[in-house]
Amino acid sequence: MSNPDTPQPTTVQMHVNPLFIEELSKLEHQQWMEWAGSLMEKESLSEERCERWRQFMVPYDQLPEDVKEFDRVWARRAAAIILKYLLLGKFTEARVGDDDGPRADDAPAEPGPAGG
Repeated sequence: MSNPDTPQPTTVQMHVNPLFIEELSKLEHQQWMEWAGSLMEKESLSEERCERWRQFMVPYDQLPEDVKEFDRVWARRAAAIILKYLLLGKFTEARVGDDDGPRADDAPAEPGPAGG
């Protein structure tokens, strides 16, 4: 029997802006195209697999809805992690002596030219 004075766990259901999910889905598709393209260049994959993948090497907006949904699944997973950190107030991290904002060495490296 539970004690009425004990806080009970709650489930929060959030409705994430669909435009946010679509932006993350586009990013996921770009990441997949980079990964799949690299794999096709470097690994010995069946021609059948390469042909199947090539048909999806198009901008996200040109994909059929059922294929976009694969990217949306990963976008929702990423959104859940982002939201968790935002809601916990831990999205950014304070560092001692860091009152001047981000430093140049905090920025991600610029990607080099394709193939180089």
